[in-house]
Order: sequence, then structure tokens, then C-alpha cells
Amino acid sequence: MRNLLHKKMRDLSNMDKYFLHWFFIALILISSCSASEPKADFFSRPEIISSSAIDSLLDSKSLDMCWQFGEFDFFHFITKKNEVYFEILFEKIPSSYNESIKNVFIEKGICSANNEKKQYIFSYEWKKDELPIINLPRKPENDRGSNTAAYLVDKRRIFEHSAPQVMSEDELISIISNKKILFYTGAGLSVASDVPSMTQLYDLLGLKVGDEFGFSLQNALRDPSKFSKKIITFHDACFFSPPTEAHWALAKLAIFKNTKIVTENLDCLHEYSGILPYRINAEEIRGIGGSQLSNIDYVICIGMSYDDRGFLGWYKNNNPSGKIISIDLGNPSYLGDDDFIIQADLQDLIPSLSSRVLRGAVLQ
Repeated sequence: MRNLLHKKMRDLSNMDKYFLHWFFIALILISSCSASEPKADFFSRPEIISSSAIDSLLDSKSLDMCWQFGEFDFFHFITKKNEVYFEILFEKIPSSYNESIKNVFIEKGICSANNEKKQYIFSYEWKKDELPIINLPRKPENDRGSNTAAYLVDKRRIFEHSAPQVMSEDELISIISNKKILFYTGAGLSVASDVPSMTQLYDLLGLKVGDEFGFSLQNALRDPSKFSKKIITFHDACFFSPPTEAHWALAKLAIFKNTKIVTENLDCLHEYSGILPYRINAEEIRGIGGSQLSNIDYVICIGMSYDDRGFLGWYKNNNPSGKIISIDLGNPSYLGDDDFIIQADLQDLIPSLSSRVLRGAVLQ
């Protein structure tokens, strides 16, 4: 698989003349930026990554995912190459659990609002060719919750009812060609490469949505070894799946526009296409400041259904006149009436956009 990916990346040198023309111009512009002011325009200057650097990156790459389904109830897993650690924490073990499952938990005390509380935890660590380690919980490195300041950049942008404006491909080409833009990608971009979406991950792990989530964790408790191997399947899909044609095309556009690709995706498909994306660090982003978004006319969301990190809310709060464009098959909840949508197959539209934008730039 890696050899095929390396060959595809070497084929960048054989790209059509339109992209090569702008590729070298973009490299000159990126290289000429002052190294002494790395955050003068944080969302510009896409970072190009080589195939050899990707190999090194993959050896240390990990997933860290957490679900909070009660005030003190969590499901959390961390993966590394051939290694999984997961834990389930309850403030109170569900009464629906039978005694044999209840007995796998250990009890520990936690501090909350200056009060000592009990918490019940089951942890499981699996490493290839080693015996599993059971109920030796790790100390959390950061807040587990998805609503903490470490996770959320700003309040999520959510509309229950809205009617975004429909945009044509020609209109989007004009915007990409002439306006200051930022690309923001989600899981919908990667599903064509068999990287599971969140819904597919739930199916893989046997998890249920909503009130049944805690009950469905019994799958992990009954057979933690089997459950761990399913998590490894997800890990391998994220870090060893090949990029789609849309990823390759988006890499060309990012270099042409001299703009970063911001992503919520955990997979390495952007890296395999030659671009190191920016994965949101909420505290870092807020430290950089919202003024960095004031000159971005449009954020183009690709395969994103939800403003999970609150980045779009932060963008609109700091740039009220800025617009959001969504390329997706559905109608994402973050779009307002003054935003735009193109409902299309990403694997068809993104390569078409890239080809037409780059060709038009050369012909001008």
C-alpha cells in the first residue's frame, strides 16, 4: 500500500502543465514569506509533506477519541501502531447491567466541586504479542469532555431551520479564483476511501446513539479483546487508506490559493496527497486571535455535516460578513440563510473544480 502511495506522490511531477505552472509559483510565494513572523497570516502557506516524512509520521501517529454521555460518564480510547487503550467510566453503573458485568469495574474517588465522589472504571490495554493489562487506568492528559475550552473554539454554529442559497459550480469557481478562501474538510471527504464515518464507526463498535449509548458499551465489557481489534481496524483505516481523487485535487487548489486546509478528520489522507492539514487546537486558535479570519471571504466546507469544534461559529463571530459554503450531499446544520450550498458528489465536483480553476488561471 505504501509503495502505491509513494508512486502516486511521485506522479505529482507528471501533473498537467496548468498545475505545475502554479505549483512552482506558489512554492516561491510560500518560501518568500518571512520566517520571523510565522503567525502573520496563520491560515496561509500550506505545509507540503514528503512521502518519507509520512512514513516517519505514521510510526508515531495515534487516535484519541472520547465520548461524554453523562456528567461523569465517559468512553475513551487511544490507539497507536499495534496498540489500543480504552476505558469506560461511570458515576453510577447502569442498573441494566448484569452482575457479572458490574463486577469488572473498579472503584476510585474523584474530586468534583471540592467534594469526593465515587467513579467506576474499567480499563483495557492491548498490545500486539503481549498479555492485556486490565484495570490499570491511565491519568487523563486533558479534559475529556467535548464541551470544554480545550475542545471547543467557540459556540457551535447550529440552525434548526434555515434555507441556504443554492450555488452553481460556475459561481464557486469564480469565488475560488478571485476571493480569499479557506478549505475546511470533514468525514464526508474520506468515506470514498473506506475510512468509516462516525455512523459507520458506531456500527463497527456496536455502539448506539443517545440514551442507549451506555447500555451498548456492554459489547466492550463482554469481550474487550475483540472490541480492541475493532478499534485497531478503525486505526488502520485512518492511517493506511489511500487518498481519494478529491484529496489530490484539493491539494492542488490549496497550493494554488496559498491556503491551509483545516480539517476535523483524524485520518492521514491529506498527508498522503502531499499536504499537512491543520487539525484544530482550540487553545492555540484562540491565542492566534479571531482577527486572522477577518480577511477570509469564504470558508468552503467539504464533507462536513456539523460544526463540532465551533470553528465556524468562531469564524462568523469574528467576521460577520464572511460566508460559508458547503459542498455535501445533505444540508448541514451550520448553514444560515445567508450561506451557500452545493449538493454534489465530492469525488466528482472537487476534481472538476480543481481542473477548471487551474486551467482558467493559466489562460487568463
